[in-house]
Amino acid sequence: MVNIPKIGFKRNPKQALDLEIIKVQDLFSRRDNLPFRIDGPHQVSFYHVIYVTKGAGKHFIDFRPYEFSRGSLIFVSAGQVHAFDLRSGMDGHVVLFTERFVSRNVARADKLALARLYNPFLDVPVIHSSPEEDRAFESLFRELSLEYMHHDDFAKEVILSLLLKVILLKAQRVQGPSLPQHVSPDHFSIFEDFRKLLGDYVRRSRNAQEYAGMLNISYKYLNELCKRVTGQTVKACIDQFLVVELKRELALGDASVKELSRSFAFDEPTNFIKFFRKHVGMSPMAFRDSVRTET
Repeated sequence: MVNIPKIGFKRNPKQALDLEIIKVQDLFSRRDNLPFRIDGPHQVSFYHVIYVTKGAGKHFIDFRPYEFSRGSLIFVSAGQVHAFDLRSGMDGHVVLFTERFVSRNVARADKLALARLYNPFLDVPVIHSSPEEDRAFESLFRELSLEYMHHDDFAKEVILSLLLKVILLKAQRVQGPSLPQHVSPDHFSIFEDFRKLLGDYVRRSRNAQEYAGMLNISYKYLNELCKRVTGQTVKACIDQFLVVELKRELALGDASVKELSRSFAFDEPTNFIKFFRKHVGMSPMAFRDSVRTET
């Protein structure tokens, strides 16, 4: 058994960009030269948009399988664990970009659109397009790839960011309204701030009152906001986020149950085990063994 690798973004030496575009089959063909298995779980520190032009199978994201086929778009967020299905006959395009690329090129309003596509509380991370939509995506990804390979670097990053923006907005249109009609952009912005706080503080606190205080809103308002956006209470949102973090920690590291219990602020290891078993259906160590058997 081996730890799941953490993969950072490596710039293409021929492109001074925080973005890379590669054909799926080109990625598969060089898998033997990579320091990790692309068909095994690996954690990435950057965003993916995978557009499927051929094949059908299952893509694994945060230890769950999602079916894809021709015309599917797969979204993997920074920090998530995923794995490719090499037996699927998949081909297509993989667009990789970093948080730095987003900060430099994506306006606030468009960041909300991006957040909706990469939000596990709202939708599954795979979108299936119709034949007509698929033709439009094929054209856009071809244009994106051609611009990426263009010899002239004048305004290249701007053009790439605009093409990527069109792809993401069209994907959101295919996805349909992922937010209930009574959720405004301002509401969703607060929810995104809450989700970011969970990423920073869930190890030390599962107290919804504390998160409400950090957001300068009441517990009642935060609870109602979570129910509006996700259909779940704030406690359920915190638990869901925590379970994914625990799964990643178990898969990525070698910490004992006692160490993890202390690290995630559980009073006793037995409480940690009960919590994990309740939400996952198996003990923490059984989950670790099951995941690493696949790597």
